[in-house]
Amino acid sequence: MPFDESLYVALEKRVAHLEEFYIRGEAPPPVAARSEIPSRSRVLMPTAASPLRVGMICEIDAPCGIGEHTQYLVTGFAPVGLTCSWLRHDATAQEHVGVLRQCVAEKVDVVHIQHDWSFWRETRGLLDLIRRLHARGIPVVLDFHAVGEADSPQQKILRRSVPVAVTHNVRRRSPRGDGPNKNEEFPDDAGPYFDTDLVPIPLALPVVGPPRGRALLRAAEWVALESGVIFGTFGFLGEHKGHIDVAETVLELRKRGVPARFLLMASHHPRNPAEILSRRLADLAGTDPEGILHIDDFLPIETCVGLLALANATVLNYQVDSWSQSGSAAVAAMAGRPVVASDCPMFADLPLVRTWPMKDRNKMRQALQDVVDMDLGCETVRVLSWAMDRRADVLAQQYRDLYERAKERLAICRPTG
Repeated sequence: MPFDESLYVALEKRVAHLEEFYIRGEAPPPVAARSEIPSRSRVLMPTAASPLRVGMICEIDAPCGIGEHTQYLVTGFAPVGLTCSWLRHDATAQEHVGVLRQCVAEKVDVVHIQHDWSFWRETRGLLDLIRRLHARGIPVVLDFHAVGEADSPQQKILRRSVPVAVTHNVRRRSPRGDGPNKNEEFPDDAGPYFDTDLVPIPLALPVVGPPRGRALLRAAEWVALESGVIFGTFGFLGEHKGHIDVAETVLELRKRGVPARFLLMASHHPRNPAEILSRRLADLAGTDPEGILHIDDFLPIETCVGLLALANATVLNYQVDSWSQSGSAAVAAMAGRPVVASDCPMFADLPLVRTWPMKDRNKMRQALQDVVDMDLGCETVRVLSWAMDRRADVLAQQYRDLYERAKERLAICRPTG
């Protein structure tokens, strides 16, 4: 479709205005003229003659699943002609000269930045890095793992600054909660480049070997205490995860004679301690040790998956009505157990056995009781099929296409100075 130059000019004015507001008057670089933006539906197949080296920027050493999922993705690179260089960086810095030097030294073709607001707090420094890379002809693919502030000036500026922006879950609920716009998509207003792609989080399947260590021993001993249907979950402690509600609901069911149990693997986030939640969970578990086990340690994904596999079903009771991405959904699927969840938008694509309105304890209690009475065999097959389509070796080709598209868009829209 021919590119509407007047629309581009209008968007450039909007971007410039936002940058004046947010970045203290720094003007955007001029953009080369172009007649057409490549369509996102175009498929660019790699060939043996065109290998690409990807410079990956990711917090792989932080206690966060983003690094583990990124490493899974890289395992699928070689068959589609991709190689990876892990770029050393400081996400809190205002300048990234070291990253630029690494890219030149290792002859990087495209830079893939795994972005999360908890790491990338310095937007000005990130924008400066993107512009410097583009000035050298190196396109940037920006991978948003938390898009809850999609309408903020910072998010809009970042999306408009790169040839390709990626997100993994774009559905959200409308303010009304119903009607034709109940599940709106990420706005297609990414400035001069006009592109936001939806790609599933890459998974590593199958998980090799059983989980080991102290956590497994604790869980195995607890599982053997009594029979019953075990609901498992994991993740950093946080009010929005709804862990307390699940624990209290399971205890209510047990008082009514329903054989439900709750296995929780949840630790403190290093940037957001949750001592109050931890003490409350400890109190609840102390009233019924056979009904609740809380493992308060940060565990690798492989260990979480192995422990979730000890449960009969995975429960996700998130209580946030916003755009976001949760690796919890992916890990739940890797365990191959049926999933029950609140109607949080980030779980819209999961094959759920039961769901309930967020913060509705009565509906959640009924959903959990329904699962206790169900035959879950067929649901296990369904969730594993969903997960197999998201293996790293399957998704690597999609990322190869995105990298090629980023190169082509930058060639058309590359700054001239």
